[in-house]
Amino acid sequence: MGAIKTMIDPAALDMSARKITVSTVGLPQRIRKLADEQLPLVLAVSLHAPDDDTRKQIIPTAQAYPVAEIMDSLRYWQDNGGRRVTVEYTMLNGINDHIWQADMLAALVKDLTIHVNLIPFNAWHNSGFKTSSREKIDSFQKVLEKADVSVSVRFSRGQDTGGACGQLSLQGAQALPTV
Repeated sequence: MGAIKTMIDPAALDMSARKITVSTVGLPQRIRKLADEQLPLVLAVSLHAPDDDTRKQIIPTAQAYPVAEIMDSLRYWQDNGGRRVTVEYTMLNGINDHIWQADMLAALVKDLTIHVNLIPFNAWHNSGFKTSSREKIDSFQKVLEKADVSVSVRFSRGQDTGGACGQLSLQGAQALPTV
């Protein structure tokens, strides 16, 4: 909050709160605390799965924060004047790209003002994951659209360096630039 207050302070950076996006993996208490500030920020939540079992496979903090609690905090966010929430959803082949998961995600967000951002995973050596096929991503997107969920597919840059989608990977010492 200190950084945000400095950014929006007219005597400091004088930024519009509407131009600030706070991204979180989904910490319900922190989302509620942020909602209490009633700032017109953009909130982005890295959900990546609509159910706890799947989410625990891909996000370490999911053990402590069930999807239901995250969704309740997003309702609190919007009930307290929060703007639309962006749900980040990285598509992982065979993990979180099933049609039943798209149906479940649509049901989770039906009463919220949400935009779902589907992100094809940019595979990197030893990641343990592969990206979903374009067909699976398209099918997932269509399920959400049919349920009137705002959704888009984001293709990111940086795949060649292992830096896409916020994931950096060190391919070995030879990958480091020399100075």
